[in-house]
Amino acid sequence: MSAFNRVDYRELRRDWYANGDLMSRFIRRAVQGMKENTDNFQFINFPKTWVALFEYFGLDWKNSTDVNTYVPFISGLTEETLIYEIEAAKRNGQLRLLLEAVASVDVTISETLQRIDEASLGPINPISEVRTSDDEPIILSNWHSYLRPDIRRFEAEVPTLEQQNKKILLLPCGKKRPYHQSPTYKNLTGRLFEAGYDLEDYDQVVVTSLGFIPKETWEHSIVMRYDTGVRDLYRMLVMGRRLLKNCFYEEALDCLSFRPYRDLVSILGIEGHFKKIQRPNGLRVRTIPVYR
Repeated sequence: MSAFNRVDYRELRRDWYANGDLMSRFIRRAVQGMKENTDNFQFINFPKTWVALFEYFGLDWKNSTDVNTYVPFISGLTEETLIYEIEAAKRNGQLRLLLEAVASVDVTISETLQRIDEASLGPINPISEVRTSDDEPIILSNWHSYLRPDIRRFEAEVPTLEQQNKKILLLPCGKKRPYHQSPTYKNLTGRLFEAGYDLEDYDQVVVTSLGFIPKETWEHSIVMRYDTGVRDLYRMLVMGRRLLKNCFYEEALDCLSFRPYRDLVSILGIEGHFKKIQRPNGLRVRTIPVYR
């Protein structure tokens, strides 16, 4: 017989609640309990900011309350209206995106969600089973997007690059997938060929917000479906180091148009992965706002 646990927001210590650790442990236990039929949890009297998270993980809740301070998206909504929006997000496969939007305006939800996402890397974890279907777009529009279980699994699946050549070609991403069918790729490689570069001499890697993507993963489901408007540069650096762990190229041909990505390449060169970095003439520069 499963045990019943009621978590009442009004009874929580504010300091324990605020940093997200307490709630992440409650939610992980609740999801695990549902999976194993050992524990039943009910979350009561929580502010409306929590409803999307409870619904995302399929948790039992009741009696949501108004938020004390103004919160965009949430304040002023009735529980009925909020549930309507959540159900619409479910039908369109975008409940995770709605949850991330809420996390962007509520610090405690943000802290809790990142802890739950981090826990999803464990070997036995029901949370990692919450995922999008294979035909839904993956919209990476905020920092939490890169902590999703399916994105973290993709990172783990990207292999350490097996160096085949003495040179590496670093390419920008393209809107059309797979990359080698995109106008960006065809135009750039055509210009390189005309300039006398033999692409057979180069290992090819696309540098994108998703990370350093080797050619053998260009048709991976995640790579084919993602769209983004935000970048986590340190995460990209870590992925670049992981990919190039055993690689030491005589030359890196840097064809990137985004200055922060070129800086990442320079760092990897300083760390010893590229003896020399070259940049072809005439490449455009992307006018995306960056720190100066």
